[in-house]
Amino acid sequence: MTSEIESHYVQLSDVKMHYLTAGKGQPLVLLHGIPQSSHEWRHVIPYLEKDFQIIAPDLRGLGDTSRPHSGYDKTTVAADVWDLVSGHLVIQSFFLAGHDWGGPTAFALASQHRSAVKRLAILDVAIPGDGFEMSQGGRRWHHPFFRTPDLPEAMFGGREAIYLDWLFDNYGARPNCISAEDKAEYYRTYTKPGGLRALLAYYR
Repeated sequence: MTSEIESHYVQLSDVKMHYLTAGKGQPLVLLHGIPQSSHEWRHVIPYLEKDFQIIAPDLRGLGDTSRPHSGYDKTTVAADVWDLVSGHLVIQSFFLAGHDWGGPTAFALASQHRSAVKRLAILDVAIPGDGFEMSQGGRRWHHPFFRTPDLPEAMFGGREAIYLDWLFDNYGARPNCISAEDKAEYYRTYTKPGGLRALLAYYR
C-alpha cells in the first residue's frame, strides 16, 4: 500500500509549523505523541487517505516545528493546531485523533471548538485533571522525573538516544517494534537544539 504524503511548512502566529497532508475527503487531524512526531502516522495514513483528507502536524517544539521557549500548556499547543487548520487551511469542521500527549492537546482543542470537531478519538493516555493518576502509582516513573528542574537536562543532554530507546523498548507494544530507520528519524528531531527542552516542557 503506497501513500502520497506531502510535507509542508507554514508560519503561524507563534510557531513555524511542519505538517503532513494526504488523501481527499473529510478532514481528519492526527496529533502525535512523545517521543514521536507526525512520522508516527506513516503506517496509518495509507489506510485512512481513501476516505479522509489527512492533516498531521508536528506539535509545538517537536518534530520539525519551531521550538519557542514557552507555550507548552495544552491550551496553547491546541491553539497552534487551530491556527493551522482553521486559519491557514480554512477548514471549519474536522475529525480529530490524538495519541499520547496529542490526546490532551486534542481534548483541549475539542473543548475550545466543540462545534468544529465532528468526532474525537484519544489513544493511550489519560487526560490531566480527570481524576486519574497519570503516573500509575510510579509505573510511569519518567513523569515526575521529567518535571524535575534541571536534572533531566544534566543527565540526558547529548544522550537523548539512550532514553528514547528506553521509552520505545519499554512502553511500545513490543520491544524493538520500531525500526532502526524510524528511530533515526526521531533521534534527528529530538537532538536538534531545543529538542530536549521542548520534550520536557510538555511534562512540566
